[in-house]
Amino acid sequence: MGTWQYASDEQDGKETDKENLKVLTITITPDGKWEAKQEGKTILEGTVKLHPTKKPKAADWTITTEGDLKGRTALGIYDVDKDTWKHCFGFDKRPEKFESKEGSKVTNAILKRVKK
Repeated sequence: MGTWQYASDEQDGKETDKENLKVLTITITPDGKWEAKQEGKTILEGTVKLHPTKKPKAADWTITTEGDLKGRTALGIYDVDKDTWKHCFGFDKRPEKFESKEGSKVTNAILKRVKK
């Protein structure tokens, strides 16, 4: 839960420019809703279902925003350690490790909790 800012992001084995990450945040509410914002403007939103007993912990991120991704579910794994959230996901299948290789269609990100 809370608001998180991207510290690093790798998609399909390619690092996202650090300057672009500074403006990206994700907020997750206790009732399982999430919202991704870029420079304060909502770019994606949806619902999340957590599976904390799986190894590694798993999450299903369903997108509800209008557009090409509406209704799609990203299958992810996650780990939260205090104020650091490791988040790895793909649309085709759930990743088994926190990595993104070229051609994998997997996103691997590290986010830091935004302090109020």
